[in-house]
Amino acid sequence: MDCIWFYRNQIVHGSPTIPIDNFIKSALNLFQEHRGAWNEKTSSASFQWTPPVRGKISVSFDVAVRPFGSTIAAVCRDHLGNILACATNFTKNCNPNNGEALAALLGIRIASEKEWKSINLEGDSQVVISALNNPLNITDWAIEGAIQDSRTLLRNFDDWKATKIHRDQNRCAHQIAQWASSNSVFKDIPLNWIHQCLLEFHSGKDPPSV
Repeated sequence: MDCIWFYRNQIVHGSPTIPIDNFIKSALNLFQEHRGAWNEKTSSASFQWTPPVRGKISVSFDVAVRPFGSTIAAVCRDHLGNILACATNFTKNCNPNNGEALAALLGIRIASEKEWKSINLEGDSQVVISALNNPLNITDWAIEGAIQDSRTLLRNFDDWKATKIHRDQNRCAHQIAQWASSNSVFKDIPLNWIHQCLLEFHSGKDPPSV
């Protein structure tokens, strides 16, 4: 529309007009720029983490894999996005799928100990999410033990579901796993540490050791 209005003004006011081919090219380029900007904005918004409905607890999990082992993390949040519990642990296993499965198991254990009855398990590993929903979908037998233990614990819940989320939606668990790995913190994380964990993390790199 801006291009059309500009072209119209040139004709009305007797200014030298742009050749019609150049006008069309300019309009198409501007359209592509606007479309790209809107697609980027829409994509970013679609990957925002969404809290669970009231009465459910979100249990998100992730793993930070290193050459010497893996740090697993689980974060539990309510319908307002408040962090209710958080824990990390360490395993010498460097298999990413196994780490994700153990992280899910850690989150389930937290929820079971808290006696929450309705949870949403959320992770960015399709391998683990599929296996949690149906053990027949296991494609990496390294996770079989953790999946079996998880499904046994899940019998204690009135309602649960496991959902694959985008990595950007899993940033909270991801950041805490990275922070715990860098600082060798493997335990239940006090809630007054959480803000510090997230602040120290900067995108693309591990947070500095403290």
